[in-house]
Amino acid sequence: MDRNRPPGGPGGRFPADRLPPDRPPRIVIPSWTPFGPGDNTPLDAASVVAHAEALKANLTRTRDRLIRQQRKGAPPDDREPPRPFTGRRSNLLLPYLLIRTMAGDTGARPLPADFQIIDRHQSPDIILTTQSTTDPPVVGRGEFDRALRGRIVGLLDQGRRYDVWVHVWNLGHAPAYGVRVRAWHSGPAGPRATYIGGRQLDLGERNSSASHLVVKLGSWQPEDGGTIVATAECIADTCNGTHDWSQDRHTAQRDTFAIRLAPGPVSVAPP
Repeated sequence: MDRNRPPGGPGGRFPADRLPPDRPPRIVIPSWTPFGPGDNTPLDAASVVAHAEALKANLTRTRDRLIRQQRKGAPPDDREPPRPFTGRRSNLLLPYLLIRTMAGDTGARPLPADFQIIDRHQSPDIILTTQSTTDPPVVGRGEFDRALRGRIVGLLDQGRRYDVWVHVWNLGHAPAYGVRVRAWHSGPAGPRATYIGGRQLDLGERNSSASHLVVKLGSWQPEDGGTIVATAECIADTCNGTHDWSQDRHTAQRDTFAIRLAPGPVSVAPP
């Protein structure tokens, strides 16, 4: 054995399956829970855009430096100027999240001013069902139709709890990872909202079988009329934080004004 040769393989490196005995143990980083208590704030869209612009500028400088090196110091002055993209975001290699405001919605915003008011607050993607503790948290559209379609509720009873589901779509050419889906309820007396719940999931690109999924956000008990608002966003496709369904395809809402009083105890007359 050559005592002057460093341990391990070439260059003193150990194979992946033969680590040195004195190597420190790998640090286990606990997973982050995005929907813990109090995590009901929207993503900071301005900060995300600022970091993206800074990254774009850095990539441009790096590209120019590499081209100068390739040309032995000559500036890249013979390249064509960059052409701005004037098409739709849905045509780029990016996620394109959507919660529909009405049937046939493809995410075009802002919505026209003459949009029928009867359809504005009745999103088909915010779904209420009878309560269950055995449902999976995320299901595909086909599985939802088979197992949960018969539990959908239209007319609500006061004092009874319901499960809140949201149907989320990705119409983009790229998958959407770490999508945060959340829901709030606001009463008719004012804009103050109560957080219902949220969940994180991944969506495939628009041609995949996982491009749209139905996610269960929590249970909710109606006390009076009001509105349920749902949002979906990820780091690559953020909502604008206003919860304005007419301007932002990430947001939709459903009115819950059709509420009836829960039936009281049945009285039986004596014979």
